[in-house]
Amino acid sequence: MSSIESDPPLDPEQQYALEYVVHNLNDTTGGKKYFYVAGYAGTGKSHLLKQIMATLAPERESLALAWTGIASQILGGMTLVAFCGLEFDHTGHVADTGFMRCRSELTGRMIRGMTDRGLRQKIRDGKLLLVFDEIVAIHDSVLDALLAAFQDLRRGLIGCHEPFGGIPAVLSGDPCQLGRMELYGDSPKFPSSDYPTGYCWEGITWSHMAPDILYLQKFHRGGGSDTAYLNLLAEIRMKPREGGVPQFSPEALATLEKTRDRDGGKKKPM
Repeated sequence: MSSIESDPPLDPEQQYALEYVVHNLNDTTGGKKYFYVAGYAGTGKSHLLKQIMATLAPERESLALAWTGIASQILGGMTLVAFCGLEFDHTGHVADTGFMRCRSELTGRMIRGMTDRGLRQKIRDGKLLLVFDEIVAIHDSVLDALLAAFQDLRRGLIGCHEPFGGIPAVLSGDPCQLGRMELYGDSPKFPSSDYPTGYCWEGITWSHMAPDILYLQKFHRGGGSDTAYLNLLAEIRMKPREGGVPQFSPEALATLEKTRDRDGGKKKPM
């Protein structure tokens, strides 16, 4: 039995989102092409992405990407860095990612990397779907560079000036659950002072896509050891704030006490 066949069934929200995406991508008269799946932890965003990819296959091949290795493995995909054939700069600093702050530099490296990996023809000729989980982990400069790289590789094709060269995209992530991954800020060639970046939704790509938002709300991890932690995350998102601090319930404070190092390691977590 495949992993998709053994996965739990979709809830009504997920089923609606699946049917909405599939219907639009199969609509040859001008359906929507860009979607953003949102919702807090435990609502089944990655599960929905897997179901979308399975439903559209084999007619449409999915390019499943994520910033982190764990997220990419859940989708059976690759990290963005590996897919684009990127490497850290060799400047004497560990994990120098400063070049990712510069859109033009990063675009060029992505084009060369994907070409060297033999992906140019697939990106030009294939009937593809870009799926990107944990999209909120990347900076606007990275998303903008990916858009420009796909546009360059698909130059001359119908729709090549659209986002990602006309390739539809389903993005997913929760900005209240995961922040941007840090880029090296003291790069001698690309210092953060000269190459500031923003959140992924602040760049030209997001406004160009204007994605339809599909918001999931139902928890799917309740009843296990994750429940208290997921409720804590929900309160971080939803509770009124005083001085920027959420007004936690007693239950959430107890969970926080168990998971947070409040005293520099003198007190062992409960």
